[in-house]
Amino acid sequence: EVRSELLYTPSEAVTITSGVDFIGGNYWFTAELPINPESFADYDPLGEREPFIAEGKGLGWGPDLYLKADFRPLADREKLLITPGVRANIVTITDFDNPETLFQAVALDPRLATRYWLTEGAALKLGLGIYNQPPLPFEIWRPEGTVELGF
Repeated sequence: EVRSELLYTPSEAVTITSGVDFIGGNYWFTAELPINPESFADYDPLGEREPFIAEGKGLGWGPDLYLKADFRPLADREKLLITPGVRANIVTITDFDNPETLFQAVALDPRLATRYWLTEGAALKLGLGIYNQPPLPFEIWRPEGTVELGF
C-alpha cells in the first residue's frame, strides 16, 4: 500500500489536498464444503457425499484518487473546520487461471465532514458521504466465471 499527497494552501483559511492511495497484492484461498452444492437436487441422505473444494488465486489492485479542501472560515482558524471532498475508487481483481478480469469497477464517493470546537476538549463532529468497498476476492470467485457482485 502506498499513499502520496499534494497540498496547496492558497490562504491560511484554505488547504486543498489531492492524492492517491494505491493498494495491490496477490490473493489465494481454498474453501472446502462437506457436500457439493450442485448435487442438492439429487440429495440422498444415506448416500456417499463428495466434498466440494473451491480454490482461487490472482491479483487485486487499485488506485484510489481523492481531492479534498479544508476550509477554516472563522477568525479563530481552529474553531470550525469544513472539509468537502470526493474519492474515486478504481478496482481490478484478476484470476491467474482465467485470462479474463473477475471484477473491474469505478465508484465516485462524495463526502463532507465538519468539526466545531465547543470548548477545549469537546468538539461537535458531523460526517456524511458515500463510502464504497469492493468485494473480497473469495466473494466474487465463481467456477463458471460469472460475477454479479459490485461495490
